[in-house]
Amino acid sequence: MTNIEIIVSLPVSLYSAFQTATARQCVSQKEASRRIICGLAGLSTADLRSLQEPRNHRNRNLEIDLERKYVAALSEAAAVARLTIASVFRRILNALLVTQRVRFVATADETEFLLELTQRHFEYAEDYEQDGPSPLLTRQHRHQW
Repeated sequence: MTNIEIIVSLPVSLYSAFQTATARQCVSQKEASRRIICGLAGLSTADLRSLQEPRNHRNRNLEIDLERKYVAALSEAAAVARLTIASVFRRILNALLVTQRVRFVATADETEFLLELTQRHFEYAEDYEQDGPSPLLTRQHRHQW
């Protein structure tokens, strides 16, 4: 099977974050890229487009040698979202490693991991969250039996 090399221009800080993450998890950049591409199925086109493109000056190239099926999956996601392959990859890396807007979650049968937005709840949910569990009844609604 022939591989295809993709080159993604990244901000130096994002490139370093990717290197650190792959080293910490003892996986190659190629394997990490495969996992990210496999996880794309969990994101909708709107999700992809909503992810922020890193704004720093892009001056470090990430070169990844991938099998055709991974490049095809990445190309398809980019085409549907009307983004470039590089933009999709930068957005995912930025959202995964910097802003934490996406995360990996296991499927129900735990056979694969997909990416999903971490903020699927309403925008101001953290204002209503509490450290401890919420009681079912507030003090004024409790009745002594």
